[in-house]
Amino acid sequence: MANPRLSQQMAYMIALESRIADMFTKRHENLKGNQMVSGLIEDIVRSAKEQKSALINRLGEVDSSASIPALSGKNSGELEGWVAASALQDAYTALNEAIIGYTTLSIIAKRSRDSAVIGDGNTTDIADQHMRNYIANVRSISDLLHDVVIGELNHDGHSCECTCACCGIGLCICSTYNKETLSNAWVEAIPFADEGDVLVLEPRAGSPAAEAGLKQGDFIVAADGTDMASYATLYEIADGHQSGDKMELTVRRASGDLTNVSVKIP
Repeated sequence: MANPRLSQQMAYMIALESRIADMFTKRHENLKGNQMVSGLIEDIVRSAKEQKSALINRLGEVDSSASIPALSGKNSGELEGWVAASALQDAYTALNEAIIGYTTLSIIAKRSRDSAVIGDGNTTDIADQHMRNYIANVRSISDLLHDVVIGELNHDGHSCECTCACCGIGLCICSTYNKETLSNAWVEAIPFADEGDVLVLEPRAGSPAAEAGLKQGDFIVAADGTDMASYATLYEIADGHQSGDKMELTVRRASGDLTNVSVKIP
């Protein structure tokens, strides 16, 4: 029996993919004169249609009785003829919603054992790949946005009024500078997603982790003497053990104290 939450989230993502495809198919008609943005919108529409199809197929396998909800359209509109910039704004908003949705779907699928442990074609792998596709699209939007906005400003006769050292002599670097600012912000944010130490959520009752004394809020900083580089590090070390082995963990408690915990592999 499928987890109802899993089916509901998959159905929601199908509806969201449908909305994305419909929204940007319509937008594409007005963007044919802007090759930079038009190409990206085509990629998004293609991804949305392909991903919707993959999800429909998977949902049919998981829960054929699930129904697809209707989602109301959301967009910023094409204000004052800023067709390209408003399209990118709508794309950014919709894709970030999809990224959150696919991340949620992946979490539910893992908890429902619909992941790599059952083999290829599982919901977790589908959700993770779709999430990666849209993150790539969001990054492309970030790269394009500055040039598109500058181009539309120039088209409308809004020349640069900045009097900085470069703009003052007619070499406007506003777009390039803003690109650099955003690019640096992406780089600065990366360490947050890869801090290394593994946060412990509440261990399952009766599990080896619970019996070893691990508690919610603990951080695993090393396993078998290897420092944690990411969550994948812990998985690889655990996966390398045989049944009956013990995995030695170095744990940082909420108090900041370090302690050693031995977990028996079932």
